[in-house]
Amino acid sequence: MLSSGFVLLAALPAQPHAADIVWRMMVCGFGFGFFGSPNNRAIVTSTPRERSGGAGAIQSTARLLGQTVGSALVALIFGFAGPSSGTGPTVAILLAAGFAALAAVLSVLRTSRFVRFPGSPRRAGPAAADEQERQAAAK
Repeated sequence: MLSSGFVLLAALPAQPHAADIVWRMMVCGFGFGFFGSPNNRAIVTSTPRERSGGAGAIQSTARLLGQTVGSALVALIFGFAGPSSGTGPTVAILLAAGFAALAAVLSVLRTSRFVRFPGSPRRAGPAAADEQERQAAAK
């Protein structure tokens, strides 16, 4: 949904009405909300409880790194294409749409049975971690 919202933003006419921008931005916002929250939860709950602080710190660092690299890419695109020609913003938004689509595909692969790393059992969240702790304590 986020990727399609970016594509809709890239397809804006030269002189859009405010309502045209608002509804496209709403599509982007809903897409980001549907993607961000479940993935953030999956990252934090997939770690042992005693390491959840470290997982949150790594998650925050990765987010900040992504924002920094994204800003640098936009500046690079504007430097080559120019912001006033109209192609710079369109190229930057389409690049964002591509990255959002890639992230969505990777997220789907993460939850599917197609991709499994050796030695890493599938976890079902905090309940599975509690069950693993109980089994380890019983031994």
